[in-house]
Amino acid sequence: MKKIVTHTTSRFHSDDVFAVATLDLFFKGDIEIVRTHDPEIIQTGDIVVDIGKEYDFEKGRFDHHQRGGAGERGNGIQYASFGLVWKHYGRELAGSDEASDLIDKRLVQPVDANDNGQMIFDLKGEVSPYTVQDIMYLFRENGDDESKDLLAFKEAVKLAKFILEKEIENAQRYVEAKKETLENYSVAEDKRVIIFDNENFSSDTRAAVLSEFSEPLFVIYPDKGRGSWRAKGVRVGEGFEIRKSLPEEWGGKYDDDLQSISGVSDATFCHRGLFTCAAKTKEGVLKMVDLAMNKS
Repeated sequence: MKKIVTHTTSRFHSDDVFAVATLDLFFKGDIEIVRTHDPEIIQTGDIVVDIGKEYDFEKGRFDHHQRGGAGERGNGIQYASFGLVWKHYGRELAGSDEASDLIDKRLVQPVDANDNGQMIFDLKGEVSPYTVQDIMYLFRENGDDESKDLLAFKEAVKLAKFILEKEIENAQRYVEAKKETLENYSVAEDKRVIIFDNENFSSDTRAAVLSEFSEPLFVIYPDKGRGSWRAKGVRVGEGFEIRKSLPEEWGGKYDDDLQSISGVSDATFCHRGLFTCAAKTKEGVLKMVDLAMNKS
């Protein structure tokens, strides 16, 4: 059993919660969690996170509060204890460097940035994102009851473990989806339209992979749940803007109305946001995409 030591008081953050959750996953639950500020108890820890003023993997020390911090990534985001722990244990948990890096970008870096006071998004007006940090705040106990505080921390760790497990699963699927998507891209005659004959992976994932290339505009895939074929636009980078919108007059139209406007006899749907459409057959949705691409 590994003794994991982190700081006490009810003011825990997503940083220390996720660091402990990572270790809990890595050691398969065979850990003891101790929360303290007592220097003598800290020294007894097999692994110490977010306290101790020292970063040394060989000694099992993962703090970032010491003078000079504990380093930063190439993009300038500084390491907090979650990032330090993930750097050493994440690859084995995720199964590959690629999956580990995806999780670092998606989850670990935002947590680290928040803990280090680094803004990674712009605020517009009075509304701000509801973050993982806000969720962890909900677990905090008022008062100084240490037993309640430790129980609250363990409950937060339980949720963090669930999030990590799902992110690991999703990252591994993304790696698989990327491999299949690149294969389809490589054999496509028209690189603007990449066709998939299965629903093994989400269209969003496939489109995200294809956004790395300049040509793809649409992915085509079967939607067996609706008994149709669909087309979805490839996004420009990380935002919501797509490279090629469907015709404006199609937006929000269904069945007969859409068939009349588009001239596609089995067209069934076009989203009012003009980023996805459907038809009863593969040929039908391909015709819709062809019309969209040739419309200025």
